[in-house]
Amino acid sequence: MTALAVIFLLIVAAIAYLQYSKLQREESVAKSATTRQFTDVTHETKPPEHLDVPPSAPPPAEPPPPAEAPPPAEAPPPAEAPPPAEAPPPAEAPPPAEAPPPAEAPPPAEAPPPAEAPALPPAADAPPRPDFSQASDARTAKELMIPPSTASNSSASGTEPMQTSSTNSKDKPKKRKKS
Repeated sequence: MTALAVIFLLIVAAIAYLQYSKLQREESVAKSATTRQFTDVTHETKPPEHLDVPPSAPPPAEPPPPAEAPPPAEAPPPAEAPPPAEAPPPAEAPPPAEAPPPAEAPPPAEAPPPAEAPALPPAADAPPRPDFSQASDARTAKELMIPPSTASNSSASGTEPMQTSSTNSKDKPKKRKKS
C-alpha cells in the first residue's frame, strides 16, 4: 500500500512540474513578443535630431553552411621497417693522467726602497718659496711658484727670471682704447 502511495505522489509531482514548466515557457514567449513589438515601434519612429543614431540595417544574411567534404581515404599503414641494428657500446676512454701540480714560483724578491734624492740647498739669490698650505691668496700655486731651473739660471747669468704669461697680464696695466 505504501509503495502505491509513493508512486502516486511521484506521478502527481511530475505532472505538476510539467505544467509549471509549460507555464514558464508561455510567459517567456509572451515577454519576448512584447519586447519585439516595443523595439519595432521605436525603430519606426524618427530619432531626435540631437542623437545621431544610424538607421537600423537589416541583419546580415547568414552564409550557407559549407558543403561537407568527403572523408579522406585512409592511407594504408606503412610497412614496418626492420629494427636498426644495435650499435656496440662505445669503449670507455682511459681516465686522463693527472698532471703534476705546477711548481710554486718563488716569491719575487722585494726591491730595495729607492734612495732619497739629496735635497738641493736653496740658491742664495732665489726668493723664499711661499707656503701654500693656507690659500689666502687668490692666485694659484702655479702662478706664484718660480721653477728651480729658471732661478738657478738667472743667478748664474745675472738676468731676471722669466715671467709666465699669466703673471704678465696681471702685472701690466690695461691700456684703454681711444675712441
